[in-house]
Amino acid sequence: MLRPIFATNDDGLPLYPTVFIEMGRGSWKTGAVAAVAMAEALLFPSTEVVCVAADVEQGQIILDNIKGYLARNEDLRASFKQTKEVFNVPGNGSRIRVLSSDLASAYGLFGTHARTRLVLEELAVWPDRGQELFGALYSATGKVPNAQTLILSNAGFDAERSWQYSVRADAEREGWLYSPEGVIASWLSPAWIERMQRT
Repeated sequence: MLRPIFATNDDGLPLYPTVFIEMGRGSWKTGAVAAVAMAEALLFPSTEVVCVAADVEQGQIILDNIKGYLARNEDLRASFKQTKEVFNVPGNGSRIRVLSSDLASAYGLFGTHARTRLVLEELAVWPDRGQELFGALYSATGKVPNAQTLILSNAGFDAERSWQYSVRADAEREGWLYSPEGVIASWLSPAWIERMQRT
């Protein structure tokens, strides 16, 4: 899952400007959003990471994951300084911001750092009004050459009516959709999977 996110071309830019990863519930998507955001901000100077969740509550879960990683790792904790929903890395000028898809506007984002990483979580459950926000965020990544959009979502699309499905179809057409077969999360028991399928 992480290989396409961190792959680079000969110029050091993302090999895949957009990565769409589709996985089932319980597969560590929210944890991955937090972990990737922290790695990008910590390892690469002047990186702005913007994580956008389906709603305020989901955004809080991303924040809780970041806080949990920091609480459990003293070295990480020493590298980050938190102010509300922003985690700054004073040593290299990077930062992580967590927003929700019910944000009124995102125009004006990006362009202040050398690298941009846009991480969108659970796009499948964003509200219909989230399409405008998606457009504003996605189009803003062109402000810097070293930009990447990462979409982590489940497969809950209504192909007949959802704007999100067209984003997924584009990802599939362009070759940046990763949708593993079967259950890849070893911590999910076969009994639980069967119960969820029956439900």
